Amino acid sequence: KRMFPTLSKSEANEAIIKGDRVANTSAKTALKFYKCALKYSVFKYAKALYKQKKWRQFSPLIDLLKEENPQNAEVSLMIAKFYEFYDDNVRSIQAYKEALIFSDSPSLLIECSKLYMNTDKYLSSLLLNRSINCDSTNPNVIIRSMIELINNKKYDDVFSIAFRTQKSIKFLAKSFKK
Repeated sequence: KRMFPTLSKSEANEAIIKGDRVANTSAKTALKFYKCALKYSVFKYAKALYKQKKWRQFSPLIDLLKEENPQNAEVSLMIAKFYEFYDDNVRSIQAYKEALIFSDSPSLLIECSKLYMNTDKYLSSLLLNRSINCDSTNPNVIIRSMIELINNKKYDDVFSIAFRTQKSIKFLAKSFKK
């Protein structure tokens, strides 16, 4: 295995900045920068691992992430996805619940509504409705909600939200052409 150097705080900050610069173009390179600065940036390193679904490397960081980032919805969501990958539904649901306590972002609400789709349809529809109410004009939120509603054959609900933006109307038209 390749050994990474121990960096001073200023060197670590520079590595983090470089990692941020290349994160969109080369996730592997960004991961290496973040790993060099691990002592100062557990969150960025964990997030890079999460995006690449490197769950074995992500696993030992969970307790440290919780400790360093208490009440952080993004951390709770990453941990929920980790447990979901390993089919640990009890821990996954607990992490999703924590994420909902810390945030009510539309994308998080949609993720959680998917989780409850099979077990609690009422809760799932409440979460979808909440996501639409939080950001009722964002076409991406509307379209993601429409997809979930179409998957559950709730066509009346799809039509009630579809006409909020031009983009969602076009999406609706394409969906029913198929």
